[in-house]
Amino acid sequence: MVSPRLSAWRRAFVVVALFSLVFPTLSARASSGRSDFDETVLSCEEALAKLQRCCPDFDPMRVDCVDDKVDNTGCGFHTYGRVLPAYTQAESTCIREMPCDALVNKGVCKRAQAIMRRGQTWSEDLDTGSTTTKNDDKQPAVCP
Repeated sequence: MVSPRLSAWRRAFVVVALFSLVFPTLSARASSGRSDFDETVLSCEEALAKLQRCCPDFDPMRVDCVDDKVDNTGCGFHTYGRVLPAYTQAESTCIREMPCDALVNKGVCKRAQAIMRRGQTWSEDLDTGSTTTKNDDKQPAVCP
């Protein structure tokens, strides 16, 4: 039989081992800007769920709820910038708190479907050096 003291040490060891495996992963994701635990991202995801339940023909797959840095090179272009969740924290809260019939009647469903993402990216043509800016940060208000 294992003594209670030894059993407590084993539990402590398991907890420390799990923590040491999980914490670096979370820390690395947060520092890279790719945290799934960002409040704005989660709020946007919850708003999407409400819109899908309440709005006829709403397609949540067309809306991005990510906060991610963009840095891609390929096919003669270098694209960089940042993509943000389609809905701000305030818009997500408004959507979640509004009754379904109001979302439809006030046109929130239609406006929410039209916004796919926010953020700003730049594309540089590696052959010519010319740069194109895409600014999705200035979107019309979704809610109310």
